[in-house]
Amino acid sequence: MERKPRQGSLAGVVAAAAWLALVITAACQPRDETPEGAMDEAPLGSGASAAADDEPDTLFTAVLESADTATAPAVNGEVSVVASEDADEPLELVVRGRGLPPGEHGWHVHAGPCGTSGPVNIALSETAEEDGITGPIDVNDNGEFEESVEVPELNRTMVGTQAHSLHIHRNPGANHGPTVACATI
Repeated sequence: MERKPRQGSLAGVVAAAAWLALVITAACQPRDETPEGAMDEAPLGSGASAAADDEPDTLFTAVLESADTATAPAVNGEVSVVASEDADEPLELVVRGRGLPPGEHGWHVHAGPCGTSGPVNIALSETAEEDGITGPIDVNDNGEFEESVEVPELNRTMVGTQAHSLHIHRNPGANHGPTVACATI
């Protein structure tokens, strides 16, 4: 007895291959570890931490560099402006880097980009005219520093416009001396 091939067998093979590819693809996908029917949220009053969407959001990051490369030490770092999801919370300035002389240094938000001599708009540390909202930047013996401060006077419309800059000065206090590092924000 001779076997005859069935009509449409190629279509059947293609359909079976497609089904097999679908099964393999589904099997290789990451699995959700939450059992079906389980609640996605913590029960009320459980004290669970906030969701990832409530994490702070970096709005802007600028390069921090020496203000005068001919006389100042080589400073490098960054300045970030960070916001929480809550629009009522103040923005936070975070500055980190290396290359400053050890000790304390005044820091302020000035009008205008780096390279200009605009007035102090926000006194982060003390100036001759006003107390600062925080103390000076403290630089360790290796020239490294990291400071952060919530700045109620800083708003989203000031960030990324290059109309302001963060200046780090040679000295702390009212007689803070010249700018040694700057980042246009």
